[in-house]
Amino acid sequence: MDPACAVCKGACCETMLLDLRKVMSPDVLRWFELHGEQESNGTRLNCACSKLKNGKCSIWDDRPQVCKMYEVGSQACRNAVRTRRAEYKAEEILRIIDAEELRS
Repeated sequence: MDPACAVCKGACCETMLLDLRKVMSPDVLRWFELHGEQESNGTRLNCACSKLKNGKCSIWDDRPQVCKMYEVGSQACRNAVRTRRAEYKAEEILRIIDAEELRS
């Protein structure tokens, strides 16, 4: 497990951003918009993954491809940390990410 992930405990697994504008009817899209937060590139839903147990993925070896593609340290990762973690914890996690990137 990535060191930042061990401290973060799954901020990225507690929310999802969906761009449904092209695939949903206006009424269904409205329902999602009423249940989520609007962002420029879609609707953010606060919905923790049911397989996140004590901050760890319980299906790591069999997780969906979209989870495998999620990059630690990406802008999406950093945004999840900033919005889902207390400020002091977010700063700690982002320092770990930055330190890991410097080592790479």
